[in-house]
Amino acid sequence: MDGRASDLVAALLENGTVQEVYGHTGSGMFPGCHAPLLAHLQEHEPQTLRRAATAGYCVDAVAQRLTGRVSVDASDATLPFLDPVSRTYAPKALAACGLEAQAHLLPAPAAPGTVLALDAHGAGLLGLPPDCPSPRGRTTCQPAR
Repeated sequence: MDGRASDLVAALLENGTVQEVYGHTGSGMFPGCHAPLLAHLQEHEPQTLRRAATAGYCVDAVAQRLTGRVSVDASDATLPFLDPVSRTYAPKALAACGLEAQAHLLPAPAAPGTVLALDAHGAGLLGLPPDCPSPRGRTTCQPAR
C-alpha cells in the first residue's frame, strides 16, 4: 500500500491496459490495488504466489482474523477486476493484466448488506461476545464479563 508500484501503473496507463480494464470493470488502478501488486509478485516473487491462498487488502486480513471469513467488500474488489454489474471477476480484465493464472486468489465479494460477526477467536481478541453483532437482531455488543 505504498508507491513502489507507481512505475508499473504508469506503464499500464501508457500501454492502454488501464483503459482496457476500465472498459471491463469501470475501475481505474492505483499502486496498492491487486493488478500491480499481483503483477509484481508474479514477476519477482512467483514462489510467494504459489504459497498464497488469498489476495486481499489489509481490511480483509483484519476481518478474517476477527470473523474467520474470507471475503472482500465489492467496492474494494472492483479495484480493478470485479465487474460491478455482474458482481463477478472479469476474465478479460485479468487477461489484460496478464494475471489470469492468479484469478483463484481473488475472494468472492460479500453480498450486499453483509455484516460480519465475530467468531470465538475474534471475540476473545477484543473482549466481546462471539456473534457480535448478532444476526438475530442485537445491535450493540457489551464487553464479555
